[in-house]
Amino acid sequence: MAELTLFDIENVDNDQFELSCHQNGIRYWLASELANMLGYTEYKTFLKSINKAMTVCTSLNMQIISHFIPLANNDFKLTRFACFLITMNADIKKEKVAKAQIYFASLADAISELMQAEQIERIEIREELTNKNKSLAATANMAGVENYALFNNAGYMGMYNMSFNDLKKVKGIEGTTKSPLDFMGKRELAANLFRISETEAKIKSDHIYGQKNLENTAKEVGKKVRNIMIDNDGVRPEMLARQVALSDVKKNIKKVEKDYNKIDNNKKK
Repeated sequence: MAELTLFDIENVDNDQFELSCHQNGIRYWLASELANMLGYTEYKTFLKSINKAMTVCTSLNMQIISHFIPLANNDFKLTRFACFLITMNADIKKEKVAKAQIYFASLADAISELMQAEQIERIEIREELTNKNKSLAATANMAGVENYALFNNAGYMGMYNMSFNDLKKVKGIEGTTKSPLDFMGKRELAANLFRISETEAKIKSDHIYGQKNLENTAKEVGKKVRNIMIDNDGVRPEMLARQVALSDVKKNIKKVEKDYNKIDNNKKK
């Protein structure tokens, strides 16, 4: 396949992306071709961006099959919206990816500062956290946890040097059912994902059992993650800036899907 040159030119208002689409009842783009367009030489590496985009789709309660239609050899038929999600989860260090992000932003009225790649990555990491929390809860239950709230709180005490409820105060959501995780930036979310993963790993590897022992382990691991973050740049985890609510980011992404659907519906006329 000849190398496609989408996004090679400086002018982002070009038609090359549109010309690369296929028509068969619907307008679609091939993932293998999009990988080439974005400067990927290894399709296996590109698949990581596809998987992350699918995770975002799931978090938005959208059917993956509506935007990612599987083909042979791990290829996919992609909607415009799927191409957007993949590009926003692709390697920003690649010049073609950076230009593609600008191009997709020029197509949708709903694109705003909430649609930065880091904001969309927050959704993917938050979804991972939800799944990993479930896994940790199951592991802790098997290890004899009696009060999961206290066990969970111990992890936050270790990492933030404050309780879960005090952290909610810091994030400005005291007295609500909202989670502090939904107001954390990419780095803070990733740190919590690491904390939870390592807590579960330690419980399993050290065969830790019993409520108090589990709490001590959660706090110990949390403190280690805290120290790593402070050693890296001197910033305490609780001082990391509150981000816009993930619910607002998700609303905007859904608006982007509607904008892209309008584009393709108009092109059918």
